[in-house]
Amino acid sequence: LRGEKPMRLVNQRGAHYDELTVSDVMTELSQLYAVDLAALRSATVGNVVETLRKYGRQHLLVVQHDDPDSPMSIRGVFSQTQVERQLGTPIDMIEIAMSFAEIGQAIAH
Repeated sequence: LRGEKPMRLVNQRGAHYDELTVSDVMTELSQLYAVDLAALRSATVGNVVETLRKYGRQHLLVVQHDDPDSPMSIRGVFSQTQVERQLGTPIDMIEIAMSFAEIGQAIAH
């Protein structure tokens, strides 16, 4: 799916949802942050919220990597929206640009 077409913001193209491809709406793995499942054994929801804030992201993958000779497994995902729903309160976030592409997208708005 990578590289099928230049990444442009969907609203800039005026595309309707039934014209979108998966690559238009998918967040690439390289853009996601992850925490090891073992590190979460003593974590609180507050720790997760602070990690989301620290990286300025809405999602945090939970991975497990027990054996260095085997691939990492995705065990779950924390979602800012889901945490907000369950807490019944919004989480104040500041989105942090992590690449020149993200800076360009922010300036274009």
